[in-house]
Amino acid sequence: MAPTLGGIVEDADVSLAGDTITLTERTMNQGNIASASSVTRYYLSNTTPIDIETASVVGEREIAGLQPGEMAERFQTTFIVPPDLPEGMYTLKACADADKNVVETHENNNCSDIELATILYKTIPVVRNGVTSSVSITDISQAEGDFGESLFVFNVSLDDSDLLEDLTIDWQTLNGDAVAIDDFEAASGTLTFLANTSEITQTISVTVYGDQLVEMNESFNVLLSNPSEFLSIGKSQGIGIILNDDADVELMDCSNAFSLPSTLWPPNHKFRTINIEGITHLQGADFSLTVTGIFQDELVNELGDGSTESDARFLNTAQPQVRSERSGLGDGRIYELSFSASTESGDSCEGSVLMGVPHDRNDTPIDSLIRHNSCCG
Repeated sequence: MAPTLGGIVEDADVSLAGDTITLTERTMNQGNIASASSVTRYYLSNTTPIDIETASVVGEREIAGLQPGEMAERFQTTFIVPPDLPEGMYTLKACADADKNVVETHENNNCSDIELATILYKTIPVVRNGVTSSVSITDISQAEGDFGESLFVFNVSLDDSDLLEDLTIDWQTLNGDAVAIDDFEAASGTLTFLANTSEITQTISVTVYGDQLVEMNESFNVLLSNPSEFLSIGKSQGIGIILNDDADVELMDCSNAFSLPSTLWPPNHKFRTINIEGITHLQGADFSLTVTGIFQDELVNELGDGSTESDARFLNTAQPQVRSERSGLGDGRIYELSFSASTESGDSCEGSVLMGVPHDRNDTPIDSLIRHNSCCG
């Protein structure tokens, strides 16, 4: 005996040309011996039995070898009904072993419309009115201006001009990085493409407010929805990019950096790990940090500080360590850590942070403004 494979469509939605269909399918070995791996392919066909030479291929999946009576794991996928299908009634069919890699006793019962296979399928009406298949919207990038208002104009176009009836599509603005009221005027409406005219493009104008703020480029969206009958949507979302025209923007900001901890206690001469926080990137990008120098306003080894030779280590890392100590003869120790931060795309900034070890627990260390290299071992 030989294996007999059957492709089973368990569920599929009724849809129009150009729309998306979700289908659920399982493939079963209906024979008496194990089958090798194979491919189950999905077709839209207007013939019974299926003619794979004329049917439209809309998807496929690989099937591992199956034991007799074994059914492959349920599989769900989506596909677009080809928008150029002629008008008619179509059946969604799953054909197991579409490439005929498995030698079977019966090679003619692998598709879901054959009586020998267990079949569940739905017919799909594919309708075209000969007028148009889709409507799409463009994107636009434009400077915002320093004051007043400017119009961002989006083109909305059909792919056919021979209109036999009126077609409509709704639209509305949506927030992105740019926000309605602050950056642009929220709006919505309906476009109507009239029958018996050659006009296939209309425009949507959105008011954008100018300013003199130094900021990043921002964006908002115009969404097409609710097409009339016989009209599908190709590109549904237009992106309006508001280009900053006020000044160059520094994406990395090191001006608010600070150390954690900011004060070390007790002065027990042990090394403590220091983190630098407060660095930001205006677009939220990840960045790396490197401490490039560590200095102090006391000598590295002087009377009253514990006779240590180096007061910092792990230079050129993101988490260096400094020694928790100060001279017993002074007014506390100040450490200054220089650093640089950068992203993979090349944004960068530099800065330094101060921290200290007080003479007494409740004191504030005093910066003498003298600097000695603390490093490094």
